Amino acid sequence: MALISYLMYNYAINTYQVKMDAMIANGEDAGYNYYEYGAYGCIAFTVAYFITICCLYTKIRIAIRIMETAADFVTEVVLIVLVPPVTALLIILWILGFTYTFVYVVTTGTYA
Repeated sequence: MALISYLMYNYAINTYQVKMDAMIANGEDAGYNYYEYGAYGCIAFTVAYFITICCLYTKIRIAIRIMETAADFVTEVVLIVLVPPVTALLIILWILGFTYTFVYVVTTGTYA
């Protein structure tokens, strides 16, 4: 993000400002340098993001340790990897059974 901010600011000051100065020299209305405002917005966002990361440093460390513990658990208990596929298979079988029963009940009735 800092790189994007730098590139936008560099373009706004060096390239776009030269075009605006040429327009002013010709007597035209140059308008505003929105690239510069965008660069300032990106810089503000980058600073806010950096401050947020600094403030949440301890919580990020806790999250990393939780992920390490979960990875250790998965490597020790390898069969835990089979839980999602088995659950998905059971759900699919339940949906198929429900659909079959629903279709059977709907088609065996008579309508008045």
